[in-house]
Amino acid sequence: MSNTTAHEGTTKADTNELYRLFGFLLGSTLAGASVYYYILEEYKVSNELLTEDIYALQAAVQRIHSYVTELENKVSQIKK
Repeated sequence: MSNTTAHEGTTKADTNELYRLFGFLLGSTLAGASVYYYILEEYKVSNELLTEDIYALQAAVQRIHSYVTELENKVSQIKK
């Protein structure tokens, strides 16, 4: 009895190789997709943190601007 099937004409070794190839491709795809979504999530988190820091910096600059304006007004009043 030979190792070929009557319907397909392939051997069991060929079928096993196809399963291995399919498993490799499926595993690679799943690993790539999981890495992609992990990196995407890390990007979103870092982007949110950066946005918060930018807003904090903007608030600090506005406070400093108001302090400088107040000091300039006081200096101009003293000079008069």
